[in-house]
Amino acid sequence: MSNVRLRQHTQPSHEKLLMPDHRQELAVLNNVFWYRAVFRAHGIDCGTDDLAWWSEAATPPFHSNLVVLSPSADASHVQGRLRAIARARSPSGLGVKDSFAKLDLSAAGYEILFEADWIWREHSHADSTGSAEAWACVTSAAELTAWESAWWGDARNKLDGPASCQFPASLLESPNHRFFFKLRGQAVVAGAIANRSPGVVGLSNAFSVSSANFDDWEGLIQCAGEHFPGVPLVGYERGAALACATSAGFVPVGALRVWNRVLR
Repeated sequence: MSNVRLRQHTQPSHEKLLMPDHRQELAVLNNVFWYRAVFRAHGIDCGTDDLAWWSEAATPPFHSNLVVLSPSADASHVQGRLRAIARARSPSGLGVKDSFAKLDLSAAGYEILFEADWIWREHSHADSTGSAEAWACVTSAAELTAWESAWWGDARNKLDGPASCQFPASLLESPNHRFFFKLRGQAVVAGAIANRSPGVVGLSNAFSVSSANFDDWEGLIQCAGEHFPGVPLVGYERGAALACATSAGFVPVGALRVWNRVLR
């Protein structure tokens, strides 16, 4: 990996970090910063080295046990770490985010859950055509509860069994996190999360309760730009959602795969 290190950053260094060939690495790092924040909010321990981030505990829904941090990570390193995780807990249901789509974990019993693209959008002063007036920022635990209820209502987030609290209110305490929502009347109809990390802001968990795919990227981009001005935006998307993001000015900067192991 580049000189970007998870444990060393406190403030972004734009001169060093915003090189075009580092865009995927910055998106990966941003994703891991968000993972770390979510896991800490749930009181879940995690670890990291130069090649991967991981947790040996049961993860919140939709989160992997291991995220590859560097294109230098090979299958032997990842599988060794996964064996250690499996020894600490049941090996069934282990997930891996192969952030650079370079690994083949099929021989170890893993299957590809999905493939996606990291995306990047440069800051633009022209971000004024969206519908940011319809967007707002969650400011209280009660608003976050309403936001999460709407988020669970998105078809892509439905799970068997009752929904648990995915986003503890302690996440609102950090100036690096924002939960954005769009209202129709008094109902939350769309939302997303912004996560600031060195050099970029990540947009994730974008949802819409009224359409199959989130499609108000212009409004979200403008809202994010008002809260985090002058910073490139990153994230990852796939399928129709990726097409919507690229139509709003994002460009793909690298592939990723999510692997999952389920014992039969």
